[in-house]
Amino acid sequence: MTAIVFIFVAVVILASAIYAIKAVSRSGISATETAGDVHAGAAFSLQPEVTDFHVKGNVASTVFDVPLGESEAGQHLVDLLSLAAIEHVRGLVADGLPLDGVERIAVSAMRIGSAEQIAVVELPETGTLPTQADMSDLHPIEHDPIAVLAKVVADESVATPSKSTGSLESVSSFLELTGPCEARLRAVGVDTSTMSHSELSRGLLRIGGYVMDDATPQSGLATAPKAEVFSVTRNGQRIRVVVLSHVEGEYPEVDDRLLAELAVLTTQPGVDKVMLVTDKFSPYSMYDRERRSDSLIFVTRERLQAFVDSFGQS
Repeated sequence: MTAIVFIFVAVVILASAIYAIKAVSRSGISATETAGDVHAGAAFSLQPEVTDFHVKGNVASTVFDVPLGESEAGQHLVDLLSLAAIEHVRGLVADGLPLDGVERIAVSAMRIGSAEQIAVVELPETGTLPTQADMSDLHPIEHDPIAVLAKVVADESVATPSKSTGSLESVSSFLELTGPCEARLRAVGVDTSTMSHSELSRGLLRIGGYVMDDATPQSGLATAPKAEVFSVTRNGQRIRVVVLSHVEGEYPEVDDRLLAELAVLTTQPGVDKVMLVTDKFSPYSMYDRERRSDSLIFVTRERLQAFVDSFGQS
């Protein structure tokens, strides 16, 4: 009898908690909600952060925390954020938001700290959202970009002679991005016109569907103490990622001793592969290490374009 009462009380508490959560979601919209948070069933794959949403008259306005940079918003970004805005509103409607009288959705992104409208989505009928069949979608990246990349970078022909003197250009100045790739990077908060090597690396992994976990403030690597080390998981495969960014004044080639340290990382429990992503040039010894182990992936400066291309969509 006591067990039955306990179960009954637990069910009541759980039901009350669920009701409270739904009540909060109907009463207001948090500035940190995303399209995925409010509508997990949406087909839209990316989740650009919504910083403001309000309805005034016949217009529902959605503001995304997406950097526009200095140039005009490209059509791919306009399409992507328009779709995200529709899905955000669809989620709110599912939670009880009335659309009576709403005829259009204004879509805005951020430029130098201020919201700038980049598109207006006209609803097919007042108070009626377009169906997903009516909208063009930038489909999620279904292939495994790192698996594609591993095949490409294993070819020595992608390498160029190492550079021993002089400064290195920033990645934003020499890498080429497709329209869809640039739009997706901006959607996850990367300003592609000023991005650092670290921002590019993390952004690509996010748009590629990799889940980041256990980010470490310090690398623990003797030869690269300032490198960022974290793990990503996709389809059950766990990859330890080491992001090493070149610092002005440093030797622009990867230290061969670091490659030896990375080989040791592959022996740690729960690590399937180790991937180095760096804007430094590669040492020639890198190819021997790659041939000896398929658990190592080296993305050096000569291979960064291939890295970007493996995540891009035409």
